Amino acid sequence: MTEAPIQLPATAGEYREQMQMICELEFGKVLLESPAAQSGLIALDFIAYRHFSTPVPPVFWYSLMDGTAGDKQVRFS
Repeated sequence: MTEAPIQLPATAGEYREQMQMICELEFGKVLLESPAAQSGLIALDFIAYRHFSTPVPPVFWYSLMDGTAGDKQVRFS
């Protein structure tokens, strides 16, 4: 799933709230609950996005915000 078009709110705080809402929706949790992410191999998801020419879900980028995904924040090691 992708977010298009991106509607930018008037303030950064409102945009942060919008991003947080997207992360909390059911489709927002799919990336963080993928078998690759559960195994700590988030790179496999990126390989699949590249192979199938699909965009990276916005929830991935949004989860990089401090405190957005809580303990399920995507981490690179």
